[in-house]
Amino acid sequence: MSLTAYSDQSSGKRSKNKRFGNSGDRNPAKGEVHALLVAGDKGWYNYRHQADVAHAYHVLLDHGVPAKNIIVMMYDDIATHDENPYKGKIFNSPNGPDVYAGLKIDYNGDSVTPENFLAVLRGDRDAVKGGNGRVIESNENDRLFVFYADHGATGLVAFPTDILTAKQLHDTLKDMHGNHKYGQLVFYLEACEGGSMFRGILEDDIDVYAVTSANYNEFAYGTYCENDLIPCFGDEFSVNWMEDSDRQDINLETLGEQFELVKGLTTHSHVRRYGNVSIGDEPQDINLETLGEQFELVKGLTTHSHVRRYGNVSIGDEPVGWFQGFRKNMLRTSESSTKLNKPRHRSMSWPSRDVKLMHLQKMKLLGVQSATVNHEINRIQESYSFRRQLLEEKTSVRNLDCHDDVVRAFDSICIDINKHDYALMYMYVLNNLCIKFNDSAKIIKAMRTICSETRDHFF
Repeated sequence: MSLTAYSDQSSGKRSKNKRFGNSGDRNPAKGEVHALLVAGDKGWYNYRHQADVAHAYHVLLDHGVPAKNIIVMMYDDIATHDENPYKGKIFNSPNGPDVYAGLKIDYNGDSVTPENFLAVLRGDRDAVKGGNGRVIESNENDRLFVFYADHGATGLVAFPTDILTAKQLHDTLKDMHGNHKYGQLVFYLEACEGGSMFRGILEDDIDVYAVTSANYNEFAYGTYCENDLIPCFGDEFSVNWMEDSDRQDINLETLGEQFELVKGLTTHSHVRRYGNVSIGDEPQDINLETLGEQFELVKGLTTHSHVRRYGNVSIGDEPVGWFQGFRKNMLRTSESSTKLNKPRHRSMSWPSRDVKLMHLQKMKLLGVQSATVNHEINRIQESYSFRRQLLEEKTSVRNLDCHDDVVRAFDSICIDINKHDYALMYMYVLNNLCIKFNDSAKIIKAMRTICSETRDHFF
């Protein structure tokens, strides 16, 4: 399959003068598109993650992915939250549309769990608890798109009351591939240290193409934070890829092109991709824009972190439309929020883990001198000061079994990570212990000795 493309990044426009080797190549791949969209947390200060997922739902729907093929998991406490000045509404950008309108949520509240996520992904209806019971019913001809937005740490991502480790995800993906549950799977991950879920772990022979908002050792960033009422409307990487898909005729853009675009726009972290990267080179017209093109575009726009991709990177040659829908789309977002040049209201981006503290400090500067605001600022700053004395070296997960055992034990014995998510910043220390000692039993024994006294006293 040949593809020629021209990209004028300086003007913010990409030529649609792209063609395939023959007209038959323009036909969609056989099979269907199935999508799983997940916001893995709750609480007002995590507004942006549920806004990202709600927006993603409309991106897919607007491009022709049928609602019956989209499954949404989100706690759903933002639209009706006491702090929400726009009751019943959620926005992913200033002056943008209400992305909560028309959203269908399949798993909310306590049904948003790692176990349900994995069961839905692999199509295991019997293992699902709560929600409406829907699972992905796919076969070897189908294409799966997974988008996950939440907090992360070395080798794990968080759910409202639990965690999902790299081992759990990796084992599930391998099992799905072995059981012919998909033809190709594309995974977009918005999380701090997201690259650690795939770097050195994801093979390139199981037809998975993964793009992460940040490298294995850095923060992801919230964006659209320059407003008086909402902590942050969205996440930098997520907003970049979705506004690209909103803007583009994604049949003319490959996943690889979208990767490069988002990587360029995501300036605060390093967007990365893993796995079968060749999948990223198939076109998005979103039939002629490839995943690879979208990657490059989003990588360029994501200026605070390093967008990365992993796995079978050849999947980057595939059209974005093969995973996000073929229908040509009219812009949902306002003109000001879809220009490639950065609008004024995106001049402020915050590290994802600092959004709560930064918002509270902003409210204090605006004159909101409540006891709650002052107490929360002091509590977070003291917690950060205490924990930053820990080791600073970060590396990839090397021992999946030890890492999985130790992280789960730490969450159970020492600190409830979901209640004290700032602890995520230091999960890499547990990874370092596994690398150094390679003895999960010894590490867990030490935890029991130390944490049995400190958990109740401090947490």
